[in-house]
Amino acid sequence: MRVRVDELGNKRRVFGLDLDRQWAVQAVAEALDGEVEALAGTLSLRALSGGVMVSGDLRAVVRRACDRCLSAVHHTLGGDLDLYFEAEPLAGDVNVSLTPDELDVGFTERGELDLAAVISEFFVLESSARLRCGDPGVRRLEPGDCSVGTTDEESVPVAASPFGALKDFEA
Repeated sequence: MRVRVDELGNKRRVFGLDLDRQWAVQAVAEALDGEVEALAGTLSLRALSGGVMVSGDLRAVVRRACDRCLSAVHHTLGGDLDLYFEAEPLAGDVNVSLTPDELDVGFTERGELDLAAVISEFFVLESSARLRCGDPGVRRLEPGDCSVGTTDEESVPVAASPFGALKDFEA
C-alpha cells in the first residue's frame, strides 16, 4: 500500500493492521520467510521536516523452521515502531549525475511511501539472523529436543574424517 507524502499535510493518518490486510500479511511473510498466522497493530503517519514519521506498534506470529533442527516453530515478535523516512528530493534540489532510475529503490518513490516496505523493514530489524527453538519468542511445534539430526548413514566415520588422526592424540 502506498501513501502520498504530500497529501499528509498536518493530518495524522492511522492504519489498523490485521490478517484482513493482505498487503501487510504478504510484507511480513516476505520479511520473515514464513507463513503469517497472526498480525495485529497500528501505523500512524505524519509529515515531519520533509519526511514522514511512522509510529505505532506491530505484532506477528509466523510459522517458520528452526535453523538448527529444521522443526516447525511459531515465532512471535513485534514491538513499538518509531521510524523516520526522508521524502525524495525534488529533481532541482540536488545536483546529481545519476537519474532516479539508476539509484536504489527506497521507501519513497514518486512521492509515495510504501507501507509494505516499512512493515518489512520493521520485522527484519526485530528478527535475529538465526532462529532456534530455544530463542525468546520461539515455540517449538513438534515434540522432542532441538538438535542437529543425523542418521547413521549421514555420520562420517572417524577414520574417514580429516581429523581422524587426532582421535588418539594426547597432549
